[in-house]
Amino acid sequence: MKRLGQELGIALEDHETHASFGSALRAAIADIRMKPGGTFVLAAIERKLGFDKLGFSLDTFVAAIIDPKGDDGRKVDAALKKDLGLDDGEDRKSGVRAAPAAVRRDESGLYGLVSS
Repeated sequence: MKRLGQELGIALEDHETHASFGSALRAAIADIRMKPGGTFVLAAIERKLGFDKLGFSLDTFVAAIIDPKGDDGRKVDAALKKDLGLDDGEDRKSGVRAAPAAVRRDESGLYGLVSS
């Protein structure tokens, strides 16, 4: 979230809620989209942040920020867990089952691993 905000010139710390931050991101994305070449700029941001590899768009990510318990929030969480190899507890590269772990958002809305 913070990195996307930096790309768009919006500070998470300037917003009282994640919904407010997400709304500001959504407005900035809409402004960029309206400019000539805006879709290319947004596609470059998606690639830079790795959203293309994770399988979701900027719009999906912003919707997940605004409503983390909604469909887009679940989609982003599932993609992040899968990318971290936490989808079934098995490390696909080594074939070793990992200890159960969960991905959660901290107080500032950043994703992190929950340790037991």
